[in-house]
Amino acid sequence: MKVRWVELNRFEAELILEFACQPKDAPVSASLCRMIYRRLEGQPVLAQSQPGAEGES
Repeated sequence: MKVRWVELNRFEAELILEFACQPKDAPVSASLCRMIYRRLEGQPVLAQSQPGAEGES
């Protein structure tokens, strides 16, 4: 089994701690899975800007 260490920021740590309090048979949200996967892949967890939002002021 591969093990990889990443340092979580406060927001990510709080999300995981919130999820840990849920019943163990509760499904993991797709957005939390996506954020964990992106973090492990070294990509930004959250998008920097929304598509189509450029130039809107």
